[in-house]
Amino acid sequence: MSEKVKPCPFCGGEAEVVWELNGFATVECICCGALVDGIERWNTRAGRTCRNVDNYRAIGDFTCSECGDHWRDFIPGAFNYCPNCGAKVVE
Repeated sequence: MSEKVKPCPFCGGEAEVVWELNGFATVECICCGALVDGIERWNTRAGRTCRNVDNYRAIGDFTCSECGDHWRDFIPGAFNYCPNCGAKVVE
């Protein structure tokens, strides 16, 4: 039985379900290699959104409103999803 998975919460790429011997599913992104245990966990992370809440908005600075992770986005728009929690970045 194959369950449908949403696009990767990190890069937006196509993902596939990899069934382990113990019966639990692991979802892997074909593009960036991100791995998450469980189809439901993978699919619900892609549905969240975040905004930049960086107080010091230097060029490329971004702080996720969902998880608080901070990164530098030197190429504007390069991160469509938070690299830490997978929330879709909206501005």
